Amino acid sequence: VEEVVRMGIESGEFKVDDKDIAAKAKVVAHTINGYLLEYYPDIPRGKERREIVNDIVSFTMAGLA
Repeated sequence: VEEVVRMGIESGEFKVDDKDIAAKAKVVAHTINGYLLEYYPDIPRGKERREIVNDIVSFTMAGLA
């Protein structure tokens, strides 16, 4: 997750005011893991899967701002 955050900053896809990227990446990783564990072992498919992906992306982008 830290590498993805760094690449996103370098590419200009998003801006992070707090320079502690490792800490932000850790929070994002733990949040995604916890969110996905709610569904384990049933793997979401179709519309539900797309909604989960969109929710994770929205949360991540908001958390990095």
